[in-house]
Amino acid sequence: MLSFDCIYVSLRTEYGVQQVAVYVMLAYDVNGCKDVLGLWINETESNAWMQIFDELRLAA
Repeated sequence: MLSFDCIYVSLRTEYGVQQVAVYVMLAYDVNGCKDVLGLWINETESNAWMQIFDELRLAA
């Protein structure tokens, strides 16, 4: 089973603090153990999911 979500966090940079979107994708095996498939950081949420799914599809 796959689970994915996006959370917004404050990221400190050399130019100050900005809000960024962090995308998390988890996989659960048949025993219920979690495995993090990836973390992605993007400034906005627009079209990021399609890029992430394409990246995972090409890696498989």
